[in-house]
Amino acid sequence: MDEGMDSLTFEEKVGLCIEAERTAREDRKIQKAVRAARFKLPGACIEDIAYLPDRTLGRDRIARLASCAWIAANENLVILSESGGGKSYVAQALGNAACRKLLTVRYVRLNDMFRELNIARSEGALYDAIDAFSGPRLLILDDFLTTPIE
Repeated sequence: MDEGMDSLTFEEKVGLCIEAERTAREDRKIQKAVRAARFKLPGACIEDIAYLPDRTLGRDRIARLASCAWIAANENLVILSESGGGKSYVAQALGNAACRKLLTVRYVRLNDMFRELNIARSEGALYDAIDAFSGPRLLILDDFLTTPIE
């Protein structure tokens, strides 16, 4: 047994157990939100973003975006960069930040979304598919018009 625990009162020990359980439950909720988001890079996080000198991306801007205030304000975010500039990673890292705030998120490549909608339409379930994409608080559309739409 941990010697430090011996010096704690019963109430303090119970408090630690309750806090550990609360933290474990919140962690499970976050992991569930990340799985539901269907990220291609579920480990993408703002802490690992590379702030290279040739990028206009700054830590302050990312921190503001990671606060998710723009989501609460019902604003949109468009990330523009050259191919290979890290747009997908940044988008998924911000999505991950939203999951940590227990917001519902869905990540999808635009071409895949259109494919899913076409399949749903052919099966007579178009409205259900539209609801699935409009339900999350944050919808991340990746590779926006970079591939032909089927």
